[in-house]
Amino acid sequence: MRKRLHFLTLAALMATGCAHGVKPTPAPSDSKPNLSISADLLTGKTNDLPQPVSGAWSDLLMNHVAVAKQYDLLRGDFLGLVCAITGQQGVTINGLPPVQPEQCARYPPRPAK
Repeated sequence: MRKRLHFLTLAALMATGCAHGVKPTPAPSDSKPNLSISADLLTGKTNDLPQPVSGAWSDLLMNHVAVAKQYDLLRGDFLGLVCAITGQQGVTINGLPPVQPEQCARYPPRPAK
Protein backbone atom coordinates (compact mmCIF):
# COMPACT_ATOMS: atom_id res chain seq x y z
CA MET A 1 0.00 0.00 0.00
CA ARG A 2 2.75 2.40 0.95
CA LYS A 3 4.67 1.72 -2.30
CA ARG A 4 1.52 2.34 -4.29
CA LEU A 5 1.03 5.72 -2.55
CA HIS A 6 4.59 6.78 -3.38
CA PHE A 7 4.11 5.66 -6.97
CA LEU A 8 0.82 7.58 -7.32
CA THR A 9 2.37 10.70 -5.79
CA LEU A 10 5.30 10.49 -8.17
CA ALA A 11 2.99 9.94 -11.14
CA ALA A 12 0.86 12.95 -10.15
CA LEU A 13 3.93 15.17 -9.85
CA MET A 14 5.22 14.06 -13.24
CA ALA A 15 1.85 14.65 -14.86
CA THR A 16 1.61 18.20 -13.53
CA GLY A 17 5.17 18.88 -14.70
CA CYS A 18 4.36 17.71 -18.20
CA ALA A 19 1.18 19.78 -18.29
CA HIS A 20 3.13 23.02 -18.07
CA GLY A 21 5.48 22.21 -20.96
CA VAL A 22 8.24 24.46 -22.17
CA LYS A 23 8.01 28.10 -23.06
CA PRO A 24 7.12 28.64 -26.69
CA THR A 25 9.86 30.03 -28.89
CA PRO A 26 9.06 33.64 -29.80
CA ALA A 27 8.42 34.35 -33.45
CA PRO A 28 11.38 35.93 -35.24
CA SER A 29 11.19 39.66 -35.66
CA ASP A 30 10.57 41.00 -39.14
CA SER A 31 12.61 44.12 -38.45
CA LYS A 32 16.36 43.72 -38.69
CA PRO A 33 18.65 46.24 -37.04
CA ASN A 34 20.69 48.34 -39.41
CA LEU A 35 24.20 48.45 -37.98
CA SER A 36 26.31 51.45 -38.86
CA ILE A 37 29.92 50.31 -39.33
CA SER A 38 32.63 52.34 -41.00
CA ALA A 39 33.53 50.97 -44.43
CA ASP A 40 37.26 51.00 -43.70
CA LEU A 41 36.68 48.48 -40.88
CA LEU A 42 34.89 46.12 -43.29
CA THR A 43 37.39 46.03 -46.15
CA GLY A 44 39.40 43.15 -44.68
CA LYS A 45 42.59 44.35 -46.35
CA THR A 46 45.69 42.78 -44.85
CA ASN A 47 49.31 42.85 -45.83
CA ASP A 48 51.49 39.78 -46.05
CA LEU A 49 53.84 39.41 -43.12
CA PRO A 50 57.40 40.45 -43.92
CA GLN A 51 60.01 37.73 -44.18
CA PRO A 52 63.50 38.07 -42.71
CA VAL A 53 66.23 39.04 -45.14
CA SER A 54 68.63 36.48 -43.70
CA GLY A 55 69.09 34.26 -40.68
CA ALA A 56 71.32 36.79 -38.92
CA TRP A 57 70.14 37.80 -35.45
CA SER A 58 69.89 41.48 -36.40
CA ASP A 59 67.70 40.68 -39.43
CA LEU A 60 65.54 38.33 -37.36
CA LEU A 61 65.09 41.01 -34.68
CA MET A 62 64.14 43.67 -37.24
CA ASN A 63 61.70 41.22 -38.82
CA HIS A 64 60.18 40.43 -35.43
CA VAL A 65 59.62 44.13 -34.75
CA ALA A 66 58.00 44.64 -38.18
CA VAL A 67 55.68 41.66 -37.68
CA ALA A 68 54.74 42.87 -34.18
CA LYS A 69 53.82 46.29 -35.62
CA GLN A 70 51.54 44.65 -38.17
CA TYR A 71 49.83 42.58 -35.49
CA ASP A 72 49.35 45.73 -33.40
CA LEU A 73 47.69 47.46 -36.37
CA LEU A 74 45.45 44.42 -36.87
CA ARG A 75 44.54 44.47 -33.17
CA GLY A 76 43.58 48.14 -33.50
CA ASP A 77 41.37 47.37 -36.51
CA PHE A 78 39.69 44.53 -34.61
CA LEU A 79 39.09 46.73 -31.58
CA GLY A 80 37.60 49.41 -33.84
CA LEU A 81 35.24 46.83 -35.34
CA VAL A 82 34.22 45.51 -31.91
CA CYS A 83 33.62 49.06 -30.67
CA ALA A 84 31.58 49.90 -33.78
CA ILE A 85 29.36 46.86 -33.31
CA THR A 86 28.93 47.11 -29.54
CA GLY A 87 28.50 50.89 -29.68
CA GLN A 88 25.20 50.64 -31.54
CA GLN A 89 22.08 51.67 -29.69
CA GLY A 90 18.74 49.96 -30.15
CA VAL A 91 20.18 46.59 -31.19
CA THR A 92 20.77 43.35 -29.36
CA ILE A 93 23.48 40.72 -29.67
CA ASN A 94 22.31 37.21 -28.78
CA GLY A 95 19.18 38.77 -27.28
CA LEU A 96 21.06 41.11 -24.93
CA PRO A 97 22.19 44.71 -25.20
CA PRO A 98 25.81 44.85 -26.35
CA VAL A 99 28.54 45.29 -23.74
CA GLN A 100 31.48 47.43 -24.79
CA PRO A 101 35.06 46.72 -23.75
CA GLU A 102 36.70 49.39 -21.59
CA GLN A 103 39.02 50.33 -24.47
CA CYS A 104 36.00 51.61 -26.42
CA ALA A 105 35.52 54.61 -24.12
CA ARG A 106 37.16 56.89 -26.70
CA TYR A 107 34.62 55.88 -29.38
CA PRO A 108 31.22 57.63 -29.05
CA PRO A 109 28.20 55.31 -29.41
CA ARG A 110 26.17 55.73 -32.61
CA PRO A 111 22.40 55.35 -32.76
CA ALA A 112 21.06 52.56 -34.99
CA LYS A 113 19.71 53.79 -38.32
